[in-house]
Amino acid sequence: MFCLITDDPGSRYYMQIADQSGTPIPLPVEERRALAVAMVLHEKGRTALKRKNYSEALLLLLEADKEFRTCNSQLLRKVDNYALLCLDIAWCYLSLKSVDQLFDAETRLKECEAGFRRSYGENLERLSAIKGNTNKEAGLFSRLHLLQGIVAFHQEHYVEARQYLQKAAALISQLKLDDAKLAQVMSLGFSASSARLALRAVGGDVDLAVQHIIAQQDEKKALHEKELEERKQKLRKRSLGKTCNGEWVSLENYDALKAMGFPPSNARRALQQANNDINGAIQILQQPPSSTSSRSATTAAPAPQSVLGVNENAWAEIAQQSIEPDMWTALSRAGIDFEVVCEALCRNNGDVNATLTELLGDSENADDEKEREAMQRLAQDISSNEEDFLDVSLDEELVYLKEFEAKLTSLGF
Repeated sequence: MFCLITDDPGSRYYMQIADQSGTPIPLPVEERRALAVAMVLHEKGRTALKRKNYSEALLLLLEADKEFRTCNSQLLRKVDNYALLCLDIAWCYLSLKSVDQLFDAETRLKECEAGFRRSYGENLERLSAIKGNTNKEAGLFSRLHLLQGIVAFHQEHYVEARQYLQKAAALISQLKLDDAKLAQVMSLGFSASSARLALRAVGGDVDLAVQHIIAQQDEKKALHEKELEERKQKLRKRSLGKTCNGEWVSLENYDALKAMGFPPSNARRALQQANNDINGAIQILQQPPSSTSSRSATTAAPAPQSVLGVNENAWAEIAQQSIEPDMWTALSRAGIDFEVVCEALCRNNGDVNATLTELLGDSENADDEKEREAMQRLAQDISSNEEDFLDVSLDEELVYLKEFEAKLTSLGF
């Protein structure tokens, strides 16, 4: 499953696609954008569902459906996101009593079931092999079978409807929690959602549920810290610019030169000129200073020349005139100095957008500012819990189950 990371390691909003454990997944830019929009709309639809604002939820979910359909179909077949969306749309139809959408509901439930089987295995065996426990996901199947039974009932397939409802009833009975145990876990400061999911994961044992929640929190914290460090190192690498042959300056070699006592700016320039060859960079740094420099600073290491050479002032003027103030702020925040910007601008033949993309990555490109702001507004309702989609109280399911079981009984089925 894909999920979203929306925590900002700096002061600027950003979004990444991650797997269910929170590990970022590298994707092409356009693919990531399309998925991000679809998933944000889906999350907002879920939030509206929880508020029981079904009309708003349906609009958001159908918009998410449009966005998902623009994504790589092979990619979506490997995860359960679209299957979950189909399930949520069908649940909206039921909640709105939209009998006229019966055909669409049936189609979506078939897509949902197929998606679950691809992701989890025919009998959840694939999921069991990965996670060891499938009770959390079983809640999704209880809703799926309930909806399948209700659709079959409206199609007057009463025997089939009874079979689906029996499957749903068995799962609901298996997953229904002891209210006292739920309250006990919540009394320790955990949310109802976390308590429900943990109790189901460990078979209802309170002590194990608490241990499960704490272990998940620790794992999430560790992953988050790792991701922050990786992003920090990525920005740090960009802040050093590129070598003459177009490679990023080596962080390892740069740190090694600094540890030897060479000034940071000199170390960076030397590695640029030596194309990351640390021995070559040391030779450059140890070259005898010119007579002028030796008179002014006999103890200082000579400063290697900028890769811009004699055109340094010209590119500096172009950079000042062509890059907007907000982008200079972003560059400064990323630790990228003026000279590195000029070098990148030179490499990209004065193309500002290409320069900003090279230095800041896709998340900071000037052309994407409005898109980022729109995504930030959209993402306000996103839950920080990657397993939020699994949290089903089963209260509503139980009400519908009893209603349609009674209807079938009255018809003699």
